[in-house]
Amino acid sequence: VLLAGDGISLTARNLVVRDTGGSTRGQGLHLEWGARADVSRAVIERNHDIGVYAGGAGTQLTLADVAVRDTASQPSDRLYGRGINVESGATATIDRAVVERNRDYGVFIHDAGTVVRLTDVVVRDTLSEEATLGSGRGLEAGTGAQVEARRVLVERRREIGVLAIDPGTCLV
Repeated sequence: VLLAGDGISLTARNLVVRDTGGSTRGQGLHLEWGARADVSRAVIERNHDIGVYAGGAGTQLTLADVAVRDTASQPSDRLYGRGINVESGATATIDRAVVERNRDYGVFIHDAGTVVRLTDVVVRDTLSEEATLGSGRGLEAGTGAQVEARRVLVERRREIGVLAIDPGTCLV
């Protein structure tokens, strides 16, 4: 599902997006350039590169009662495999979610102007394909992102559970 542009919006209930990609990247849900999505009761699974992506100023993502799992790396270079990726000034509200068995990061939030609220979220089993590829990180906030996390559980990952880095980043 690709939404790109100001004024483009999606409201989805009981959504399933799975098995995208093949020999190329295959993101499950991708929003950018001011698009908006309100998604509830969804399963985003077995995609490549990034399960759910939101990027760009004005982009707004709302997820509730979702599972984002088994995001594989890009077949070409075995990089990425992120569950949820919010960056470049997008905003996201994620309530009651399970983000599991993704390869690189469970949840990746970066860049000044990016604001994310996580409530009742479980991030688990983030394991890179090999110790030298990918990060295997549960939740990362960086480069000035603002993140509010309430009742978030991060468990069983290869590298770091929760990481906040760079000046101006706020994770509370």
